[in-house]
Amino acid sequence: MCNFAFGCICGALLVCAAAIFLLWNEGRAVRRAQILDEALSLCHPLASNEVVFDTHNGHLVHLTGSLTTTEPLIDVQFGVSIWSARLRRTVEMYQWVEERRTTEHEEDGETRSVVTYHYTREWRKELVDSRFFDEQWLHKNPSTFPVGYKEWRAPQTTVGSFHLSPGNSTSSRKHTTHVHCVHAI
Repeated sequence: MCNFAFGCICGALLVCAAAIFLLWNEGRAVRRAQILDEALSLCHPLASNEVVFDTHNGHLVHLTGSLTTTEPLIDVQFGVSIWSARLRRTVEMYQWVEERRTTEHEEDGETRSVVTYHYTREWRKELVDSRFFDEQWLHKNPSTFPVGYKEWRAPQTTVGSFHLSPGNSTSSRKHTTHVHCVHAI
């Protein structure tokens, strides 16, 4: 009977927590929709990206064109040079990963646990600390990455005659450019 009451209380608490989380998330979605509606109402669509008017200065505008930069971004360490708004070096390392499995079985009327360890090598963005492995002497990972994550942004990017504010352009993996916000200068 005690387990039944405990289960009912836990179930009621979970339903209350789920309702609170749902209301919080819906409120965020409504606020996001309101912000996007406001941005759409304030946005000035432009027919040409070559003519800059003072009336657009500091306003949100929508335009289409090729993104250009004044200089290439260079990762000297790897000899990579690219004409882009952003260059990002991401780092992964091939490391040992320990998987611990516990199985239980009955033996002489007692429950016994058997722990086995399985080791694989995987590419990981974070360091895997092998000092606490069961077989650490056989599966040792480096303690630091030989090269770190780094990101470069072009100091000046333009679309036609429009200069983009720093940090307002991103390049996707398909090498297309998405402009978040453009300020006419």
